[in-house]
Amino acid sequence: MANVTLLLASNSADPPSEYEPPDALLGANYSVPLLWLSMFTPAEIVLWLSTIDPTVSYAAVVGERDACINRSSDRIGKWSRLWPETFSTLGPTWTTFAEARHEPFFAVWTEELAEMHESPEDWLQAFKMYLEALDRPDEPGFVDVLAQSYLAIEAGGKRLVGTSEGSIGLLCAGYSWGVKAPWE
Repeated sequence: MANVTLLLASNSADPPSEYEPPDALLGANYSVPLLWLSMFTPAEIVLWLSTIDPTVSYAAVVGERDACINRSSDRIGKWSRLWPETFSTLGPTWTTFAEARHEPFFAVWTEELAEMHESPEDWLQAFKMYLEALDRPDEPGFVDVLAQSYLAIEAGGKRLVGTSEGSIGLLCAGYSWGVKAPWE
């Protein structure tokens, strides 16, 4: 287990039947990148059966392509006003990347990340909290979302910074898995 999450672009809203699904676009280690989260709401959380142990289910998200892209663009627009240094460049690149996908659904596969938590319920609650905080960037819950994406707000709140884990683009949007990412 590498504790990877994957962004999927799929023709179906059904759960993957294979471990590390073949319709993955991007991967991330130990987190769900902020730009992936920007596509979803808590209402899109689903319980998917584990591909390893079908008696266990884990929280994931799945949403309709156009709604995901529109929601992400709206959120990035708001975040760009708060942190132009980060999102004014990365935001349009991310939107172009997402719009280039024609599959009707986006999803985030979190099977490995869910296994890091004490129970599936703990992961469900944490995941729900992250999604709920996205539209309130001025509240403490948003800082938790950034932290799990390996981002932080610099003192004074004017700048988003990456940690020693890597570049801001990589941390916000993940690394290549199935398709070359434009920020790599």
